[in-house]
Amino acid sequence: MDQLRIGLVGAGPWGRRVHAPGLAGHPRTELAGVWTQRLEAARELVAEHGGEAFGSFEALLDAVDAVAFAVPPQVQGELAPRAAAAGRHLVLDKPLADSLPAAEQVEAAVTTAGVCSTTMLTLRFDPAVRGWPAGLSGGPAGADTVGSAPWLSGALLGGPTRVPAGGPSTAPSWTPGRTSWTCSTPR
Repeated sequence: MDQLRIGLVGAGPWGRRVHAPGLAGHPRTELAGVWTQRLEAARELVAEHGGEAFGSFEALLDAVDAVAFAVPPQVQGELAPRAAAAGRHLVLDKPLADSLPAAEQVEAAVTTAGVCSTTMLTLRFDPAVRGWPAGLSGGPAGADTVGSAPWLSGALLGGPTRVPAGGPSTAPSWTPGRTSWTCSTPR
């Protein structure tokens, strides 16, 4: 296989500015196509970057080796297990899903299918970023922690701009080899 055929799910700002140009411009990947709920948005994106505008998620899955997601967490949490079950590798965005059970379903689907998955972390593979943790004596979640921060806004999740008392809060810990998410109730 000379190029990995990747389908993009989503044509919003992140898909237009990051995923599509990156996938189309990389010498080892082919942007095979785009699927969104709005076919016209998919057509606009492939007119600029190549590939096919797919009319259904299933049609996209039939044409690719891997799927890159540029959609809200609740959509990714629903579609990623279906892509993994179809034997497609996953390029995931953060947060992984809108709830811990949905995130666990993604993880279980990836494990069961035996496919590869990665989570997009801006500059994750940049040499300067890769070397930076070596200078840390220990982080809040252990010696290999790059950083952690609570998400106190539901803006990226399509929710309120502030987490209501007793509502869920998603706190990521970014480590050099993996991304782990925990859900907790704010105090």
